[in-house]
Amino acid sequence: EVIASPRFPSPSPPQKSPPPKPRQNLTAVLLVSSSSAMPTMVDKHQQREEAIRLKTLAESKYNSSSLKSALKYATRAHKLCPSLPGLSEMLAAFRILNSSKSDFYDILGLEPFCPLTSIKAQYKKLALLLHPDKNTLKHASDEAFKLVNDAFHVLSDRVRRREYDTKLRIALQVEEEEEEEREYGSVDGTFWTACSRCRLMHKFERKYVGHSLLCPNCNKSFEAVEVSNSNDDDDDEGRGESCVRRSSR
Repeated sequence: EVIASPRFPSPSPPQKSPPPKPRQNLTAVLLVSSSSAMPTMVDKHQQREEAIRLKTLAESKYNSSSLKSALKYATRAHKLCPSLPGLSEMLAAFRILNSSKSDFYDILGLEPFCPLTSIKAQYKKLALLLHPDKNTLKHASDEAFKLVNDAFHVLSDRVRRREYDTKLRIALQVEEEEEEEREYGSVDGTFWTACSRCRLMHKFERKYVGHSLLCPNCNKSFEAVEVSNSNDDDDDEGRGESCVRRSSR
């Protein structure tokens, strides 16, 4: 009787281990990373040096009574390095000194007719920024701080601000009308009209034909109807060439 010998699976061939990875050169990695960061550090250093140079130029221009040039250099320096000591204070002082002395909103760096809370917050910010102890150009900061105080004195008072805002609205309306005239041109020059109350004749721009106006002589409202005036080139006695005031009706 033949007994079959057991069969076993053939052994699998030995697997080759993967080749070892080459060791990374850490020194080379550090050198590459540091070299890539070098331009950024150099750029920041160069920007700071350039900002210092521009700030020095701004001080020199201000001392030579060239405020616009001083403001230009200070603005360029602030764009390069806003954190440069004393630069924000200098820029604020130059901006205020370069603003219109009669435009209180512009002095404070605010939009016209803004809320009182914005005025108070901006005044507090500028008062701290323009403190003499924080500024190398004390004369500029003192002059700017006086303008800020004057603006806040008017805009923080309810009565004074109402009067100022009224005048500002009129000025803005006149400026807008003048801009429209420059863009579109005036329509047929002027015309003559007579007040229906006091009969005094006035000459206005033709765009006001048919409007309800106030007579500069009697302060009564009348409709501006064009009347003929054959003696337009003669003496204007008995007639008034007047500026327009709209009736409140």
